[in-house]
This record gives sequence, C-alpha cells and structure tokens, in this order.
Amino acid sequence: MNGPGPVRLGLAGAGRWGRNFIRTIYRLPGLELVALASSNPVAQDLAGPGCRVFACWPDMLEQADMHGVIVATPPHVHVEIALAALRRGIGVLIEKPLCLDPAEAGTLLAEARTLDLPVLVDHIHLRHPAYVELKRLAHAMGPIRGLRGRAGAWGPFRTDTDVLWDWGPHDIAMFLDLGEAEPTSMRARVLEALQDAPGPHAQRLALTLEFSGGLAAETVVGNIEADKIRRLEVDVSGGRLVYDDQADDKLIFVAEGEGTAVLSHPPVQPLDVVVQAFAAALAAERRDIEDLELGAKVVWVLHALDADLRSRGR
Repeated sequence: MNGPGPVRLGLAGAGRWGRNFIRTIYRLPGLELVALASSNPVAQDLAGPGCRVFACWPDMLEQADMHGVIVATPPHVHVEIALAALRRGIGVLIEKPLCLDPAEAGTLLAEARTLDLPVLVDHIHLRHPAYVELKRLAHAMGPIRGLRGRAGAWGPFRTDTDVLWDWGPHDIAMFLDLGEAEPTSMRARVLEALQDAPGPHAQRLALTLEFSGGLAAETVVGNIEADKIRRLEVDVSGGRLVYDDQADDKLIFVAEGEGTAVLSHPPVQPLDVVVQAFAAALAAERRDIEDLELGAKVVWVLHALDADLRSRGR
C-alpha cells in the first residue's frame, strides 16, 4: 500500500459467508469494500452503492483497484482465484477449507513462499478470543493429555462439499494447532447416515487423530444434529478446559472434583479479528503465510480421512 487511506478490499462470492464478510467490512473502520464478484441478482444491493459488482472474478481481479481479495466461493475454485490474485500482486484471505486437494494446496503454498504478500485462511475458531485464551492456558497447564471435539447442526446439505470437508476443517485446525505436530495416525468412520434428508451427504462422522507421544484427538461432526454445536475439550493437569462457541460462557475450566470456573476473554467477534489481521498484513506489505501453512496441513489430514472413509465404503 502506498500512502494513507482505507484498505481497499474485493470479495469473490456473496453466499452466506460472503455476506458475513460484507457486514464485517462495513462495520470496521479503515476498510472499504470496492469490488464484489457474484452472479447473484441482488449483489449490488448487498454490496452497497460504493462497490463495483462484477459477474465473474477474473474481471474483478483485472479491473478493480484493491489491496486484497477475500475468497468466499465454493472451495474447488479457491486456489485458482488465489493464484490469479497473487500473480497480480493482490493479497488473499480464503474461506475454509483452503481447497479439496493437497496437491493444489502445495502449489499455492509454493507460490506464496516466493512473494511478499499475505495469504490467510479463515479458520475462524483459531481467532476466537476464547480459543486463544484456551490455547494459552492449555500450554501453561500442560502437558495436553487429550482433545475431544463435537461440531454440527441440521444441514447444510451441500452438493459441492460433503460433511467431512464442510464440518471437519475447524476441529482439525484446532487439533493441529494444539498438537503442534503432524498426526501419526488418522481414522474416520460413519456413525450415522440418513437416507431421507432434504439433500445429499446427511451424516454424522467420527474422526480420530493420534500424535507422537500418545496424544489422541477425537471429534464427532455432522449435519444431522438437532441443535448447532461447536465444542472443544482439552484435558490438562487438574481438569479440563472447555471452549463452547454456542454457550453463554464460552470458556470454562472443569476441575477434578472441585467444580467449574468461568474464564474471561476479550469480547470481540472472531471474524472481526480475521479481517483486521488481513488488513494489517496488507497495510504492512508483508508476507504472512502461517495460516496457509496450517491450511495446507488441514487439507492433507482431511484428504487422508476421506481416503479412510472410502476404504470403509463410506
């Protein structure tokens, strides 16, 4: 960026998460949404009068004057858009999952390592203040003895992304972040599948990772849950830390035989933190690819879990 002024952002995709990004950008100071690529007929209404709307993302990258672009499209085109943006000198923030293919993730990572541009991946729970505090406390109270997750809701029933790739990335990202290593074993199995759901891929899955040293991480994810859930439990010395995104008290410590303590954390929205981190990296004109490196590992793990599911007949 040259000189003062707002950070100019573009957005590819105006689906559910794209709309969340639009609201966030307009709410935060120092940011300006200058371009939106979407075929949605109400895209201009969503974007506002000061934002140019393009029917396709290549036109946006070619014609819009922006510092960075947020990619909130279906995941099979994430890497194509990100590579095109980087080759035009535009930093990128990519919605999860980074992509569906480890080879594509590797190509993007190799390209990003040659450029002084930020490439962030929106593993939003890693930015949640309650999770950040959990991670700090977990290492202070460690060693970590076990990890357990649970995530899901009723739907969505996507045609482009199945349950593993839709609901698995966040828990896998947290497991890798806390485990601070690549897993040595990865297993997946179907716990339940509905045949009469209003769409494809109606399942509940059990995912297990094992790390060197005996640390095990287990989660159950699915899109056939009656209520939305996002919960992580971390076993540490003297009890367990619990991050529950759907609870009023999002971070607690359950002591062994001594009750429960509510733990404080900053009251900020995690998507605000994600977008502000992206804007700061753009303004500083620095390479920032730690998110991308983790994102590529998440894709590798998900691909291995997917292969394990297929070997079991899914």
